[in-house]
Amino acid sequence: MKKNNLVDQEITHYVLFWLKKELAEQEITEFTGFFELLKTIPVLKSLKYGRAANTNQRDVVDNSFTYNLICTFKDHTDCSIYETHPIHLDAIDQYNHFWEKVVVHDSCVE
Repeated sequence: MKKNNLVDQEITHYVLFWLKKELAEQEITEFTGFFELLKTIPVLKSLKYGRAANTNQRDVVDNSFTYNLICTFKDHTDCSIYETHPIHLDAIDQYNHFWEKVVVHDSCVE
């Protein structure tokens, strides 16, 4: 059933992380601890993460990032709770020294 109010729609939170180039492979692997901390936030409907795939190069493909994160939330309210949740903020404090760039895309899904 289509919801008329965007605030009530499910939210997909898609994040790309570019980790610092000088990190060793072990440090890049250790960064997954960030995602494991986020998994403990109760309002998450789902959370998946992974490394950039080595897919065929095309003009529309950008595999320059190190990790991506895909979370879903029941609605805008749960997404807002996540944004300021102490576990989320603590994870950022613990792991932000790993990245040089982060890009977030949030969308309403049907």
